[in-house]
Amino acid sequence: MDTKKMFEEYWNNKAKIVLCENLIENRKMDMLPSMTQTLSHAPKGKGNESGVERSVIDRMEDDLIISYTNTMEKAKASITAVDKLLKVLNPKARGIVEERYIEKGTVEEIAEKFDLSVSTVNRTIKNTFETLDRISQYIV
Repeated sequence: MDTKKMFEEYWNNKAKIVLCENLIENRKMDMLPSMTQTLSHAPKGKGNESGVERSVIDRMEDDLIISYTNTMEKAKASITAVDKLLKVLNPKARGIVEERYIEKGTVEEIAEKFDLSVSTVNRTIKNTFETLDRISQYIV
């Protein structure tokens, strides 16, 4: 598993969630007029559900909404995986990786903040992701 890529995509995934939530809401609003018209002509249902209930269920299975929901769920899963991976790191490695990929700090800023050399920060990041790649299958 490419854990570094997961961390690099952290903010993109946060943005995807917000975007998909908005797209789903907009899609539902776009569907409202046709749903209203469809529901006003709904036939009587058979069994335990009315025609109106069946029409609502059918309309909620819109392909775009399903696609947005799937995209949102994948983004949420990736964010959750990043959170789990951060928890297994020692405090120094966690701080460096969080500063670099979550807070978007530069290597130079991180080196200064942690009173380390730039090469130590780079080496820590490299070693941390090598470790996370090996253990991620057991955590995520």
